[in-house]
Amino acid sequence: MLDTPVVSVNIESCSCVMQYRMHPDICEFPSRHFYGNQLQNGLTVEVSRKAAFHGNKYLGPYVVFDVVDGHERVKHGSNTQSLCNEAEVNAALEIFKNLKARYVKNLSSHSLNDCISYDELSYEMEII
Repeated sequence: MLDTPVVSVNIESCSCVMQYRMHPDICEFPSRHFYGNQLQNGLTVEVSRKAAFHGNKYLGPYVVFDVVDGHERVKHGSNTQSLCNEAEVNAALEIFKNLKARYVKNLSSHSLNDCISYDELSYEMEII
């Protein structure tokens, strides 16, 4: 049983209706599952998030790679307790190098929004 009574509060809420950062294909999921299909794409988002390699069926706007041999650990010499998965960093760098070699005009490290948030990866991508 609850020790505290449940109180119904009538609070007005608001939510986003227009987004400008995600590729439209990526936006579909949050729109459908969190916004009742009401989240719309800004006028420029389709053009600004389009990449030449999206035509490849393996390189669409959202791709997940499973790096099975990687393990997270605290990076040696780090002043923080941030975790790093070296195998993921290396796999992401190889993918980035291949994309850059094939699509050099259309690719910069800033055009990739990867889900790996390692500082090491960001640094390595900048110097490639």
